[in-house]
Amino acid sequence: MKMMVKLAVLFAALLLVTGVAFAVPPCSCYEITCTNLDIDMVVADHPVELCFDTYEDSGHFNGLCDSKGEMSLFFDSMKKEALAYSENNPYGYLKFHGDDLHVVTGIGYCAGYRWELRGHKVDQDRCKEE
Repeated sequence: MKMMVKLAVLFAALLLVTGVAFAVPPCSCYEITCTNLDIDMVVADHPVELCFDTYEDSGHFNGLCDSKGEMSLFFDSMKKEALAYSENNPYGYLKFHGDDLHVVTGIGYCAGYRWELRGHKVDQDRCKEE
């Protein structure tokens, strides 16, 4: 009987750890560096909040190109991709890397220029400071 209880506790712990490990928060803060591809200029890092669920086909962003808007999401088994846009500005393409979507890269169009985007997840409080 003791062995059954131990196995049940072990199984419950494994389910909990697995569920927590694969859970993706609805909003993540990324520190993104923008490089202007047209005039070879780098803009300082700035926080961008991206909100989506990997099981949905849409989300939203705040802070890209000093604007906020919607995202259409395209997911397959190996990579995570999104098109981000706002009412005033067709924005660009984002690609997420890593098991926990830790890194984001992409290309965007803002203020008449093309921008290369590279960033990584940071503490959610960083997006709240701006």
